[in-house]
Amino acid sequence: MDLDARARAILQIVVEAYIDEAQPVSSAAVSRRGRHLSLSPATIRSAMAELEERGLLHQPHTSAGRVPTEQGLRAYLAGAMSPKLHPWDRSHLDQALASTGPAELPLALGQSLAGLSGQVAVVAVPRYLGSRVREVGLVRVAPRRFVAYFVSPGGFMQQKLVEVDFDLSAEELAEAQNFLAERLRDRRLDEARELVRKELAEAEALRDSMKLRALEIARQALPESEMHVHVEGATHLVDHPEFADVEKLRAVLRAIEDKAAVLRLIDRILDSDGVQVLLGSREVPELACVGTSVATPAGTAGAISLIGPLRMDYGRLVPMVGYALELFNGYWQHM
Repeated sequence: MDLDARARAILQIVVEAYIDEAQPVSSAAVSRRGRHLSLSPATIRSAMAELEERGLLHQPHTSAGRVPTEQGLRAYLAGAMSPKLHPWDRSHLDQALASTGPAELPLALGQSLAGLSGQVAVVAVPRYLGSRVREVGLVRVAPRRFVAYFVSPGGFMQQKLVEVDFDLSAEELAEAQNFLAERLRDRRLDEARELVRKELAEAEALRDSMKLRALEIARQALPESEMHVHVEGATHLVDHPEFADVEKLRAVLRAIEDKAAVLRLIDRILDSDGVQVLLGSREVPELACVGTSVATPAGTAGAISLIGPLRMDYGRLVPMVGYALELFNGYWQHM
């Protein structure tokens, strides 16, 4: 939308005042915040009325000031914002994650973002696809029952109890473990699964009983891909005046608790590059999302996002999420 410099400046003042105070913004408030513009009260009132006519501002009550509409927020985000990462935010994220292991990073990152922003943080990541195999272990716990475990370079361990229709002696178990370790070491779990499927078919054709048994245990034990969603800070919504109405707050919390609704929002983030701002959703039009996708070595994607009211401090949150992405990229390099 084409706006002249004066209209853009006034729109920016209204949006930022509304973000700070959660109240309709009067022309007097614009005048105080925009002393550097040297505009008369009459000029400010006229400009605000014009922005309202263009659908960028809205007057909730006749005697009230104005609030930005969704269209006004989009115009602000498109042209009035030059976000820079606040040094405090960088320092806090660095300190909070400095001693965090790669397996705990998604949860720790979500908690840190929620605490810093006062919003709801959602970190969604494929649970196992980024993990590489450093060590393979097999433990016999009962006849025809085995625990298989896979350990990543970062210490992340996936284990599973497997029941099969055959048994292994101690010597056969050691042989099967060595075979799997040799074949799967340094591979990502998704690569290991694919290799197991391929070699299982070949072993069946060759009638190699030891390989068949080892690969069958691995086939059942290696985890399938699934998205794990960490949601932190949902109680922060109680502090926002937009959700003072109990029924509205309940509806918002139910939508966030419904992981399917959150995943639909994340899907919109995954379709774009860089940090995105999404205003409103089908389930909860009162919510906005600042988020970014992250690519994994396996070609799958995760996402980091902050969810809150339409009245969020985008100038602070956009670079915060962008920096969180930089920290998060190291997660895959150590798994």
